[in-house]
Amino acid sequence: MKKGIKTNLFLISILLFSLIPFRTEILQVRCDEYVEFKVSRVAWGDDIDSPIKAYPGDSEVPLTVEVQNLSPDKTIKGVMATLLLDNSSFTDIYGNRNASATGKPTVGEVLNPTDKIEPKSFFTLTFTLDIDEDAVPGIYEQTMIVKYSVESGNDFVEGTPQNLTVKIVVSKIESTITVNVSPQVVEEGEAIRVSGSIDPAPKNATVTLTYIGPERRFNSTAEVNLDGSFAESFKPDVNGTWSVNASWIGDVKYEGSWASVTFEVRPSVSLSIITSSNRIIGGLDNKFTITIVNDGKVPVSALDASLTVPDPLVVHGRNSWRIQYLDVGNSTTINFVIYAPDASIDSTYSGSFSINYRDDYGESHTDTFPLGLVVVGRVELVLYGKMISPQPARNGSKVEITATLLNRGTVSAMYVNASIVPNPIL
Repeated sequence: MKKGIKTNLFLISILLFSLIPFRTEILQVRCDEYVEFKVSRVAWGDDIDSPIKAYPGDSEVPLTVEVQNLSPDKTIKGVMATLLLDNSSFTDIYGNRNASATGKPTVGEVLNPTDKIEPKSFFTLTFTLDIDEDAVPGIYEQTMIVKYSVESGNDFVEGTPQNLTVKIVVSKIESTITVNVSPQVVEEGEAIRVSGSIDPAPKNATVTLTYIGPERRFNSTAEVNLDGSFAESFKPDVNGTWSVNASWIGDVKYEGSWASVTFEVRPSVSLSIITSSNRIIGGLDNKFTITIVNDGKVPVSALDASLTVPDPLVVHGRNSWRIQYLDVGNSTTINFVIYAPDASIDSTYSGSFSINYRDDYGESHTDTFPLGLVVVGRVELVLYGKMISPQPARNGSKVEITATLLNRGTVSAMYVNASIVPNPIL
């Protein structure tokens, strides 16, 4: 009986104890696995210290991201990063919308035989990317997920992944503009042709052309063709040294550029000739005169003049002449004799008069002037056999004068009228 009572009391005690409320605290063991990072530099190229530029359409371009371990006391290793490229102008070299890279210590830690990244030190991640052809130059912000392991005692534990922002710069494509002038030496009043091109060829672009001369400045614009070329004409209004600057400001895809070229405008060089006549008489020696006039604005020298006439015309003596110098506004005269036979009467002939000379700048010139020569006949009337009846004449009487008119020329004289010169006696 007593044994049963003890057993019941024990069970009751256990039951009562179980009904007494109490609190328990579960101790959680947390490994401090979080490490803070900061993106310090981003550069295209394999060397963060020697960055290059990347442009729309480039492929397999290395992008190096330098990251600092900001922890003052935690060493990490096994850094792996994924650069998220969704909805961007980039892909990896396989066309994927993300790219992966492994962290490497910077130069200061390369001598470390492990891939450990010490506290406050730097490491780099290099991604290889393709840039879309139609990418708009500018700054792109992409998310990079960094995974790593943190040193804990003698082991490394997985760290908390970090999301970092990487700013990627896509540069405008560099363009080159060229400009040329033809000819590069012109005379005052002559036009030049300005031409050039932009490479690569932009769309819907215009080039600004600035002409700068002695106390002169003119601006104009030229449309750029589909192949990148442009051209226009320009007539400078004063002599001297000029330059033309060609520039364009660029667009969203291309950087602008400019180029310059010089040209020279000189005073006009001009000679003209004056002939005594364009008619020569057949059957006779004709005195002929050609006057050379310097009607330009530059003295000329070493003038070699030559006359060319076709058969059957003949120039007596020489048909070439030398003039040493001819100043502005001055002239010189050349005299010669030209003969045309009777058989050439009523014919027209074309000759030429050429002058080779140098201007005051040492430039050589050749001017050729056409000569149109008309051979005409001559009318030579001779009066002979004069008779007066009665002879002697008396005051108040009528007098008859008779004479014979002879044409000793080479062509007929038509509609000949003879008259007596008025005289107070008659």
